[in-house]
Amino acid sequence: MKKVLGTYSEKTIYNRLAKAFLVLSFLTFAGFQELIAQPTADVISSGFVAAGTTLNTLTVQHTPGVNANRLMMVAISTQQQDITSVQYEGVDLEPVPNGAIINSTRARIYFYYLVNPVNPVTPPGNVTVTLDASTNRGIIMGVITFSGVDQNNPLNTFSGTTGSGTPITLNNIATAINQTVFSAYTVRDSDPSSNAGLAWNIYTGTLDQNDNIAGAGSTKTGDGVTTSVSYTVPTAREWSLGAVSIVPVVYADLGVSKTVDIDAPYAGETITFTITAINNSLTSNAPNVLVNDILPDGYIYGSHSTASGTYNGGSGEWAVGTLTAGSSAILTIEATVLGSGNYVNTATISGDVIDNTPGNNASSAYVTICQAGGTQPLFGN
Repeated sequence: MKKVLGTYSEKTIYNRLAKAFLVLSFLTFAGFQELIAQPTADVISSGFVAAGTTLNTLTVQHTPGVNANRLMMVAISTQQQDITSVQYEGVDLEPVPNGAIINSTRARIYFYYLVNPVNPVTPPGNVTVTLDASTNRGIIMGVITFSGVDQNNPLNTFSGTTGSGTPITLNNIATAINQTVFSAYTVRDSDPSSNAGLAWNIYTGTLDQNDNIAGAGSTKTGDGVTTSVSYTVPTAREWSLGAVSIVPVVYADLGVSKTVDIDAPYAGETITFTITAINNSLTSNAPNVLVNDILPDGYIYGSHSTASGTYNGGSGEWAVGTLTAGSSAILTIEATVLGSGNYVNTATISGDVIDNTPGNNASSAYVTICQAGGTQPLFGN
């Protein structure tokens, strides 16, 4: 029989690139290299309160690391206690929607998350869970900070189930290629799991000590529309198991181009600017695309037309929405040319993506003013 000794067990692993948590795919499109990266488990910590010690709180030291687009995930195992709060350095974590799995009053697992956790001024940081009541059956907490995570929609749909006996299994977990599946379980009266490569694997007491809890957590690569996880334990009574897929940050090459139908108009003439927003990515959709195009003072806004999103002539913001991989959208703006002013009209594009080719994120069009009814430039005549 194996037993985790001591009051706290902590493990922190930095830059676990060798564990194949990072999947890189390079696709070439018109000279553009598209990077598709799976979220990486950068830092893993865990801790527990041993059975026989009566407490309602547990603190685990954890410093998120420095990689970009971070997400902190926390899983908490209790016997029959609910969660009052989970905090990192005084900041509340959010419960994962539907992320509380309860098997009667014997085994509970709770999932919480925090987008873009900030490193403490003086490391290490602390993650603290507070329960609604004290327990002497043990508390377990595992913490993982991932990088390369979509900061606006970091989580896929949560899944969970309960049961008894071994193995501890969950099927039909929502996932996709390049997502990372995070799972954890709580079980009553069982030695640690025999699975290899777990993020944590803890039993809080001695076997058959009446309701003491064990728990473990792990990550795996998403392999399609749905996937499954399974843990093998020597013995198992009631258990609860949950899982959620971590969504990678979107990498896409956004571009914008701008043209004008008359490049040498006379003062007072109406011209039309055409702005094209494009997602050059072969695989990644680009959400919340925004083009900024406010007319300079050499023009008076007349009207606009677009079949994609909405344009505000006052602010110059064109809210395109989502540009699917390889798609484009067009906006036309009619304006009257004034006799003087700034004629350089620039459009810029952005979105909820990481754009590793920013050189095509701006485009300008300008005109040279001619005399009324003439064809030659006004200046120098």
